[in-house]
Amino acid sequence: MGILTSKELVPRRPNPVEGRTEYKINIETGDLKGTKKFAVLVLYGTKGVTDEIELDPRSGKFHKGSSEFFKTIQTDLGDLWRIDLWLRDQVKTNEWYVNLIDIRQGDKLWTFPVYRWIDEREEIRSGKALLPQHEKSIDCLQHRNEELEKRRGMYQFNQSVGDKYPSILKAKYEHLPTDEKFSPEKSEDFISARNRVAKDLIIDKFFHSFTPLSDFEDYEVLFTTIAKPRLHRTWRTDREFGWQRFKGASCTHVIKISKVPAKFAVTDAMVAKFLPIGSTLTKEAEKGKLFLLDFAILDEIPTQTGRYMCAPMCLLHINNDEDLVPIAIQIHQKPDPNSNPVFTPADSEADWLLAKMWVALADVNVYQTSSHYTRTHLVMETVNVAANRNFSQVHPVYKLLHPHFRFHLAINALARQSLIVPTGILVEAGPMKFSSLQEVIARTYKDWHWSQNSFPGMMKLRGFAPDGSDAPKSYYYAHDGYLLWNAIRDFVKEIIHIYYLGDSDTISDSELQSFATELHIAFGPGKGFPSKITAREELVEIVASIIFQVSVQHAVLNFTQFESFAFVPFTPGTIMMPPPGVNGAKVVKGVLTMQDIFKAMPPKAIAARQLAVLYLLSQYSSTEYMLGNYPDELFTEDKPKLAITNFTTRLAEISTKIKNRGDWTNLLPEKIPNSTSI
Repeated sequence: MGILTSKELVPRRPNPVEGRTEYKINIETGDLKGTKKFAVLVLYGTKGVTDEIELDPRSGKFHKGSSEFFKTIQTDLGDLWRIDLWLRDQVKTNEWYVNLIDIRQGDKLWTFPVYRWIDEREEIRSGKALLPQHEKSIDCLQHRNEELEKRRGMYQFNQSVGDKYPSILKAKYEHLPTDEKFSPEKSEDFISARNRVAKDLIIDKFFHSFTPLSDFEDYEVLFTTIAKPRLHRTWRTDREFGWQRFKGASCTHVIKISKVPAKFAVTDAMVAKFLPIGSTLTKEAEKGKLFLLDFAILDEIPTQTGRYMCAPMCLLHINNDEDLVPIAIQIHQKPDPNSNPVFTPADSEADWLLAKMWVALADVNVYQTSSHYTRTHLVMETVNVAANRNFSQVHPVYKLLHPHFRFHLAINALARQSLIVPTGILVEAGPMKFSSLQEVIARTYKDWHWSQNSFPGMMKLRGFAPDGSDAPKSYYYAHDGYLLWNAIRDFVKEIIHIYYLGDSDTISDSELQSFATELHIAFGPGKGFPSKITAREELVEIVASIIFQVSVQHAVLNFTQFESFAFVPFTPGTIMMPPPGVNGAKVVKGVLTMQDIFKAMPPKAIAARQLAVLYLLSQYSSTEYMLGNYPDELFTEDKPKLAITNFTTRLAEISTKIKNRGDWTNLLPEKIPNSTSI
């Protein structure tokens, strides 16, 4: 797949026997690491190839963050299209990181974007982006095909995961290609954050503390050296509960409904006092003021012994103060007046508080396993692997996507080795067995469809207008998300239109069609990804959806999880007593006491683990490149550079608009990393 042949390609011309010229070479070493070793360079042009050129820097070293200049006299090579670069006597990886190489011949300039570790003989194409059908020589095309064969060996799908789960890379972290692993600085940040967890949360002191709580204040000790989440003062209020559903880490769970589902047994009489006088649920739904949380995905999911979870539903309403508040909760999916009554704020304080806790427990578990891990990390890994297997380094789509895949495979590999495992912290801190986590992932993927990847698709899935125009004013995710989606889509369109002059270019692009075919197969039947991409605007939509998911969508979910879920009384990671009505038992309201709830709360040993994973995963790294910031200049032509400038200008305008509004700033572009790297 992806191999192109053409009778129209120009054959390579032989080396000339006369005519010598000077080439000036500038090698820019990156900030990651320099080297004292000799470098070796070979130049490839349309008229010939040089012998090995040994590069010995005057200072005796390629210093990190510096440039070294060299001159070489060669026969005229014509148009330079490739260089090979390697270190003499290299014995280990991560010895030298190179940003780019500029080569001048008179007034001609060729830029070769490297931005990689020189671990072996690296073959680097010149910076101009080209579709495969636009290659002008057999040598260029042959090298492109050989590169793809090599990449397919480096990036292989794991065939053992089965079709219940998204296809993933067949490699543990230590076996990833060097450029996919964390940089030394990123690794240091990750280790430092992990150490801060132990130090700031005093984890080792509480990991073995299983004494039942006597009061919610018993959790205060976990925040001795770290600030409590903002909501620790307001967590009991219905307003705070609703605020989190619109503005917290799980802000993509709420569904706008036109009517209450039949399985939810709430009636007008039950909630009359929480609606405007004389109104009904039907009338409020028609006004766009009713919303639903439905955690059916957790129905009948097994839990660990002594730990419990359920699949509740929660009805929320926009009240006269324009606040979103819960007005009814049903603990289980199947209605039953005896074993599954509807709870409302009119019930006892303890009954209503525990009902909200069951919802919050389901919310955090669906968030972590389904919305966050499966829909952003895993599904996008399938795309990442397919892109690396099918796009050459000079392909414009590769150059466009590459910054948005930075460290993505690394964090996913680490998650599978330490987080999503039988002894991982998600199992230790939560209610589910490892097999249950796998089942929730499988259920998520079963319901997932490619159309849900774009912002309009996600909004439509949850009952909103595709542009979020019918969302309440206070649901900022809808409004800011649409601004960012449009900015990303327009940026992608500007880039794509530079290289694809029409649908015919899309159809003729063998690498693009190979990518589509492979991704269609990898996702499996019924997932909505096309086996062929035949329209230029279809490609724009696909690439924009990918970038939105790995940047905006992941950021809004990930970086507020500590603030949203770390205060255990508000969001217990598990509950230590069965939910009301389990196994059909009759529920009697009004007998539950606050002491009963204290006993049901997770002990500090489990709570400390909950805080630890939330703290670690919500930290920004000092190595993040934020949305629209592309320090690796893979595009070297003026037109795509202008498109990037236009994009950053647009993002700055969005940032100003969000700041001027205030109240919720989670989707400020400067808070959104380009990639899913944590």
